[in-house]
Amino acid sequence: MITMPVPPKRLKEEVDDTVDHHAFQLQSWPALAEVDTRWRGSFGYLTAIVEKEGEDVRIPLCHIEYLGDDNARGFAMYLSATDAYTDAVLRTGSPTAAFDTAALVHLADYHA
Repeated sequence: MITMPVPPKRLKEEVDDTVDHHAFQLQSWPALAEVDTRWRGSFGYLTAIVEKEGEDVRIPLCHIEYLGDDNARGFAMYLSATDAYTDAVLRTGSPTAAFDTAALVHLADYHA
């Protein structure tokens, strides 16, 4: 049985803080209230929380995968048509690049 590496708590918190800070620094999506990262095993699922007509709407973006090294990650885009994640390739493995790529696709309607 192969075990999946689980990121340390320090790395999870660093990813959460970095992505959230990066998203707000861009100021590209004025309706964006928060980027929520939930970890399950080696996967960090990024979800945008946007305000639409006074309601919070959760929009799945992507997931990143911890591969056992703080600087190596897998990436998969969320596809609403299939309600599943599809492996993809990033130019860099950074969590902010994952957010940027997924946000361009999923948050186009919320762009400034």
